[in-house]
Amino acid sequence: MAAIAAVAVVAVVLVGGDGDSAGGDATIVFEERWRTRVDGLGDVALRADLVGYDDDVALFVRELDGDGEGLVLALDPATGDELWSERVSAELGPPTVTRVSDVVLINEPTGRGRYDLVAHDARTGDRVWSLRDGGLVVAAVDDVVVVERRGVPDGEASADLVIVDAATGDEIAARGSGDSTTAVVAARDDGLLVMEAVDDGWQVVGLGLDGDERWSRPVELPLQLPRDVAVWSSQDVVMFLDRDELVAVDLSSGDERWSEGLGRGAAVTVSADAEVVVSCLTAEGDVPAELEVFALASGDELWSTTLEDDEPSFVGFSGPNVLTVTGGTSSCQSAASFVFGRTMTAVDARTGDEVWSLGDGEGFVETQPAESWSGSAEPGVRFVAIRASEGGGEGRPSPGSLYDPVTGEPIVSDVSADGSVSLFLAGRTAVGTTADDETFSVFDASDPSIDLGFDDLPIVAGYSAGTLYLVVGSEIVALD
Repeated sequence: MAAIAAVAVVAVVLVGGDGDSAGGDATIVFEERWRTRVDGLGDVALRADLVGYDDDVALFVRELDGDGEGLVLALDPATGDELWSERVSAELGPPTVTRVSDVVLINEPTGRGRYDLVAHDARTGDRVWSLRDGGLVVAAVDDVVVVERRGVPDGEASADLVIVDAATGDEIAARGSGDSTTAVVAARDDGLLVMEAVDDGWQVVGLGLDGDERWSRPVELPLQLPRDVAVWSSQDVVMFLDRDELVAVDLSSGDERWSEGLGRGAAVTVSADAEVVVSCLTAEGDVPAELEVFALASGDELWSTTLEDDEPSFVGFSGPNVLTVTGGTSSCQSAASFVFGRTMTAVDARTGDEVWSLGDGEGFVETQPAESWSGSAEPGVRFVAIRASEGGGEGRPSPGSLYDPVTGEPIVSDVSADGSVSLFLAGRTAVGTTADDETFSVFDASDPSIDLGFDDLPIVAGYSAGTLYLVVGSEIVALD
């Protein structure tokens, strides 16, 4: 068997005071605020993700050649000074970092589906509490953390689902047993919908955040929906599948709002923003993929269509629009935050009317995920911008453009430079990076004369609270 290289991980949590809640509307002026050297970051960092929680941010960096050790590093966002650090294992996969109120939760995989859970004070790094085999954080609602336990040996755990006080680690409620299955289907700020195995089959259960059972309902051969943790949603309707029937119920009471029969194997995606439900049947043989769109409140069918172009895919929602691409990899891939294709089309989720279409069929169109760009997106927004390359000619780089993900209007168009160009949206600023032999720079894509040169390739890590973060060699650089 071929050897598998270990992966080292660095996660950086930038902890601020008052912060800048208007950072999403800020303009980058390309002035360096600070740069901090991170031992072990190295020149092989291939990915750096910045994840925002309110006015604070978290940076996740993955290295290709590591020793299986990771590091969570907290920096002062004003100066770049280290506040605290914590070494973690990354041999079995990268840890996940979640900011909840005044604590940073680190989920560290320990093997066979198990995770340790450790909470640190966000500003001092002091260990506040820890749970061995504590489970995987699946939702954080206010000051409550919902975790699932999987693959825990007998005698070490008595529940599959645990609700924990984020500040103290105290168990608020537990549900399930070590040899059963309990999984979160939906999380809202007023309760949870879970699916669990019982002696005679399966049931879905509505729970309060205190763990109290509100209602339950038996289901037959459930096929779990993509996890719906849009806690920001104002909708109290939640979904589950009962064999091939989609059922919508009131989360508080369990009262059925509506139900709709679907084709077997349909993938279902809910948009509380557009207030619709999309059922996508994957193409099979000569039968094309099919989309059916229903009103979330009533279940009424709004429109339907087949995807019959070259390798068409349904890739989810952008604001009030349904997105499809051609040249994708799957006809129903709505859970991904990064998607690409040869063309991308947005249609109104309520009417099915085309809103915009991008791509010339020769270049590539791709999404800029929102996870690393917290200052640019409202809660629930998956995409910050749409990036497109227009093909270009033989022997020269492809010009790039950046588009608004809701309206499809261009933010910047036909940006080109010597060498390869990548574009990003940070607040109201279109940012470009370019690499040409040994020349590297970050520049204002609207005015390429405004640029900063670097000795190493700058990797855009993300944006939050009016600040752009880069990984440059073994340094983290903050730009205002």
